[in-house]
Amino acid sequence: MSLHIKRRVKLDLRRQGYQQTIPFMKGDRVAHELIFTITDGAEPVKLPPGTLAVITVRNGSDNGENGVVDFCAVNHNNNTISYIPTEQALSISGLIYSDIRILDGDGALIGAPSFIFQV
Repeated sequence: MSLHIKRRVKLDLRRQGYQQTIPFMKGDRVAHELIFTITDGAEPVKLPPGTLAVITVRNGSDNGENGVVDFCAVNHNNNTISYIPTEQALSISGLIYSDIRILDGDGALIGAPSFIFQV
């Protein structure tokens, strides 16, 4: 039986820079699902049907080298974005700079809040 852990993370579209550091253990085989709630200041952001979310994980640097790009699941009913980090995304120990690009149904950028994985 495998263990599945859900972690809730709040990211604000108005905040600049890396908002949260999310710890992981190197080689952890437990499935960790990140549930992101996106806000605009204090207000939750409504994610309409057609919204896409793409996570960019820049392994080892914040300049885009050795990056991993993964799609996230968007739950329009409760306005959350879910992501299960892949082995490739967490393949380097240290700080892993990441962001989620949130796009509307026409491909226009809603926002791209940033965070860090610490492995």
